[in-house]
Amino acid sequence: MQTSRWPKHPVAIKGRRIGVIGTGASGVQVIPPLAEEAKHLTVFQRSPNYVVPPQNRPLDPRRYSPSESAFDQKFQQFPIELLGVGRGADDGDGRGFRNEFR
Repeated sequence: MQTSRWPKHPVAIKGRRIGVIGTGASGVQVIPPLAEEAKHLTVFQRSPNYVVPPQNRPLDPRRYSPSESAFDQKFQQFPIELLGVGRGADDGDGRGFRNEFR
């Protein structure tokens, strides 16, 4: 069964032989819980990925509180171009890009 089409109801995994094809983003997330329940788990991969646990932690709301005025200020400072490249004040070379974007 494809991870993108995983059913909303529980799936009987305990004691089964399971094969996972691919170790992309979905594969690395589904393999550990499957390994805990399955009788045997085989993982088929073409190229191994290097994955580390995320270092997530609670954010300080005083430091990371969203501010519309701050967003608007940054948006005006760095408008987005066609390719997503920030563009700011012209440094005088006539191309319109600031030195840090070269």
